Amino acid sequence: FAGKVAVRLPEEVCKIPSGWKPGPIDDPNLEYAADLLDCWPEAYRQFSRIIHTVYPFSEPNLGRGSSSSPAICPSGIIFGAINVTIFDPIGTSEALVHELAHQKLLALGVDFELASRLVLNPPTELYPSPVQKNPRPMTAVLHAAYAWLYIVNLQLKMIEAESERGTDPAVLRVFGHRYFTRNMLNLKKALGVVEKNIKYDAAGRDFFGSLFDWGS
Repeated sequence: FAGKVAVRLPEEVCKIPSGWKPGPIDDPNLEYAADLLDCWPEAYRQFSRIIHTVYPFSEPNLGRGSSSSPAICPSGIIFGAINVTIFDPIGTSEALVHELAHQKLLALGVDFELASRLVLNPPTELYPSPVQKNPRPMTAVLHAAYAWLYIVNLQLKMIEAESERGTDPAVLRVFGHRYFTRNMLNLKKALGVVEKNIKYDAAGRDFFGSLFDWGS
């Protein structure tokens, strides 16, 4: 991101997801993934303004896609710092916008388990989550839906850019099958739960009105 985002090895005190190993900070997949965000200029600009540090990881159990999380130290989430796997550059690009979406909601006062504004649903009210076995608070379901909105929109931008370059439609169909379809289904489920059950304050009225328009 033109020198605006640092790539570092994780701090010893940081919580590392199980099975992850710190990846090389000069892996070309990470640079390629960052360049892919240029398909969506608004997200590219937002990322370099909000995210200050990326911690790259390898996760040998996965062959395609990505895993990611906010960086967490003993005092809690480090705002603007994220963990991403780098074995698949397309998956890594999705992880970058996935975590960008989480960080934006955190900045707006919506944590994973509770909210100080926008969302009025109490954390004791639980709702079905498309990727978790157990029901989650509305804030967690919202985080999932918001992150998938970013992933799906990036994928649409990628498909559009490749179509303009004259990429074989068969290649784009394979991309859609491997990456886009699953995320679109997850987005539809999560957004449906939010739209049906969300309770919001005055500021949330504007936020969620725009969110549902974008989702549809």
